[in-house]
Order: sequence, then structure tokens, then C-alpha cells
Amino acid sequence: MPETTIEFYRLHRKFVDNKEAIPPGSENLIYHTMALGHHIGVLDCFQRAISAPENVYRGMISKLPHGECRDKLEGVFKWGEIEITSGHTGILLQDMTAGMPAMPQEEKGVAQQFCDNLLLMEKEPTIYMVVKRK
Repeated sequence: MPETTIEFYRLHRKFVDNKEAIPPGSENLIYHTMALGHHIGVLDCFQRAISAPENVYRGMISKLPHGECRDKLEGVFKWGEIEITSGHTGILLQDMTAGMPAMPQEEKGVAQQFCDNLLLMEKEPTIYMVVKRK
């Protein structure tokens, strides 16, 4: 039986499934339409950013303080998938950084990759991540 993994996918790019060209300077229009839902033709393209064995992921989050961050990351076990947006980055970075000194090297490596992606999300708030249990 294959080992269960936790896969982090980061938004790589978005495009509008439309034959008409989008005029220059319309980026804000695209971001607003995404808020309305994908039924209008905006498609998200994801790329895998991090892959970790489930036991490493569990070990990593066990080093985090109890609270919002840990609850968020444990959600993948309850629902099979979670979404991380720019609204989550502050608490996730804070608690992940606090927990890293107690982590063994493999967990610390995953935590650092996760923090690097969170920092990208802070710079570009339209980026988000989907975390799946596979």
C-alpha cells in the first residue's frame, strides 16, 4: 500500500477562457471576477509546491502551539483538503516559525518550504494554496 502524502499546490497562473483579448491594465478586473466564481471562465492552474509523507506533516504540526494555525493545518485530516489564502499567512508564519526549533530536520525542511510559499503569498495576495491528503 502506498504511503499517504500531504501535497501542497500553489496557484501558478490564472487565465480567462475567452477568445477575446483582455485589454492591458485589466488585471484588477480579472481579480474581481475571480471573487464571483469560476463559472465565468477564470481558470486556476496549480503546480505542486511541496510534498511530504503524512507522518512528517503530522510531526511538523504537532510542534505548533494549539490554536488557529494548528487547527487550520489539521483540517486536511478532517476534510481531505484545505485552502490557504493570504488572510492566513500572518498566523501561519508566526506559529510555524515558533515551532521550527523543535522540529527534526525533515520536518524543518517541509516547514521552511511552506514558509517560503507563505512569504510569496504575502507579496502577491492573489496567490493561494490548496493542501490535499493523497
